[in-house]
Amino acid sequence: MMRYLSSLLLFAVVFMTSSALASKIHGEVSVTAIIRIARLHHPGTLRNFTWPTDLPDFGRFNLIYGWNGTGKTTISRLFRALETRMAPANCEVVLSINGTDVRGTEFGQATVPVRVFNKDFVSQSVFPTAGEVAPIFVLGEENVEKQKQVERLKKSLATGLSELSTKRQKKITAESTFDRFNIEKARAIKETLRSSGQNPYNNYNKSDFIIRTRRMVSAGDKNISILDDMI
Repeated sequence: MMRYLSSLLLFAVVFMTSSALASKIHGEVSVTAIIRIARLHHPGTLRNFTWPTDLPDFGRFNLIYGWNGTGKTTISRLFRALETRMAPANCEVVLSINGTDVRGTEFGQATVPVRVFNKDFVSQSVFPTAGEVAPIFVLGEENVEKQKQVERLKKSLATGLSELSTKRQKKITAESTFDRFNIEKARAIKETLRSSGQNPYNNYNKSDFIIRTRRMVSAGDKNISILDDMI
């Protein structure tokens, strides 16, 4: 029996029928009973299933087990579709509920109180958040979506901070390059134009060069700063 445990699907957890789904309406007990899967056409293992006449109807608790690929997931998704009131994907199904045949296309109007815990539920409603401590699991579809949004914002923030750091480094490099350029040009002008006696170029430095270049840019005419041959 242990060899089956890895592939068990316990319907006592997935759904309970008859009195387990009973509810009181105006003081009277109303019972919603999923009796059987009357018909199921699915491209997988259960491609042409009809409930056998010698197979008992669902009871209050139901256990379905079998090897992988024998249709357990298909059945769980069938009941998941009933829970979410959506037509099952890629299959045609008829459920017998309270003696009435309900087609998969009619699941949107069904009000059967089913709760399914399968891997689809986990992927939609359980979200692990990684960190320095053991993973934290967020439950509930709405909370999962909010947590995913938080994770996306965290990634966007990390990307933004990385880009900001890169741009800051480029700014520092550009400022350093610009500073060396001004120093080298001021030194070249000083070495070229300095002379004995009173000469403003004898102490010419980076600040003087920056002031003159800014004047040239503001004037928009480089010719005003070109020295004539007499100097």
